[in-house]
Amino acid sequence: MSVRTTIDIPDDLHAALRQLAAAEHTSIRSLITDAIETKLQRRSGRQVTGPLVGKKGKPAPGSPDRENPYEVLFA
Repeated sequence: MSVRTTIDIPDDLHAALRQLAAAEHTSIRSLITDAIETKLQRRSGRQVTGPLVGKKGKPAPGSPDRENPYEVLFA
C-alpha cells in the first residue's frame, strides 16, 4: 500500500532529479523514496558510545559481537 503526497521543491532541484533519474534509468519517485529510506535508516542506527575493543584486545562491554565493527562505525 502506498500513500500519495504532494511536496513543493525548487525548479532547479526538480531538474536535477529529472536528469539523475534519466541517467540512472529510473523514476524520480524511486530516487526520492530511496533517499527517504536511507535517511530513516541512518537515524535508526545505533550510536557508538565507547570503544569496540577493550584492554588486551578483548571486545569491550557493549560492543557488537555478531556484527562487523566497520559496518557499525561507517554504515
